[in-house]
Amino acid sequence: MRVLALIGALLSLATTAACSSRAVTLDEGDTGGQVMVSVGDDLHVWLGGVGADAWGEPTVTTGMDAVQFIDADTCRTPGAPTPSGGYECMYRFEAVHQGTAEIEVPYIGQNPEHPSFSLSVIVHE
Repeated sequence: MRVLALIGALLSLATTAACSSRAVTLDEGDTGGQVMVSVGDDLHVWLGGVGADAWGEPTVTTGMDAVQFIDADTCRTPGAPTPSGGYECMYRFEAVHQGTAEIEVPYIGQNPEHPSFSLSVIVHE
């Protein structure tokens, strides 16, 4: 009987661990890349700037609503100030369903040569 209880507890623990979500952190250096995540995972995209640099509202192009934009943390500096004295904004997305998505966050600052942030996301079960 104790062996069955132990097996049940281990199976419960394994199921809980398998169903837990994680946060995947990305930044401007990941633009143009691809990331694989599981359903339930969060994507935290940190984009920063100095002075008149600015980032716009993100767009998510997706089939089957694989990824959804959740919110943006209004330009805060996480922990210590950045070396340049600038700021960072965190855009938060959630992987909702299996499928693919394209995320784009436009750069809306004064430098016309600065590219937008873009990322391909593959969501699996």
